[in-house]
Amino acid sequence: LPVCQRGVRHWRCHCTATTRPSVRTKNRGHWDRFSARLSNVADTSYLRYTVEPWIRDQLQGTYRQTFTSQVLELRTGGRREFDAVSEDRCVVASVKAHSGATSSGGIPSAKINSALLEIYFLMLVPADERILVLTNPEFFAIFNRSTKGRVVPEVRVELMPLPLDMQTRVDAVTKRASDEMARESTGVSRDV
Repeated sequence: LPVCQRGVRHWRCHCTATTRPSVRTKNRGHWDRFSARLSNVADTSYLRYTVEPWIRDQLQGTYRQTFTSQVLELRTGGRREFDAVSEDRCVVASVKAHSGATSSGGIPSAKINSALLEIYFLMLVPADERILVLTNPEFFAIFNRSTKGRVVPEVRVELMPLPLDMQTRVDAVTKRASDEMARESTGVSRDV
């Protein structure tokens, strides 16, 4: 086990780069302080393990074939993971669960840029159909207004609204993540 800056043997705290707690941690208080910090972190795994599989199921119903998350070779020689790839690799989709306007009511330029970057990567994959799936109707409208005439026709931008209970949970996750980003950019810390 690695020893952190405080001389404690454990996996992953704010001062190490490894990943899981050890039962052999000598200083339990040190780990408890780290756990408290983690409880203030947005759990975006909900998006990956609940929202993305739901989108894949919807695509499966439309295209009548299984969709999985896969790492694909790009035309440039690199590799990238895509959220939904059909069995025959003819359909490739990326999912964005961004919320709408910023907390101050402004245009979410970073989210728009993130979606445009996803379109760029979709263009680098040899596929018959490339889809950018947006799950939030408000963001879908903002994105379409903001990028009118600037999105390549080879990528279809599609809205797949989530069920209400799932969207409520996604909204909570994205709000928490957004709050974290705002705290980081202003330098305000909520350390325990």
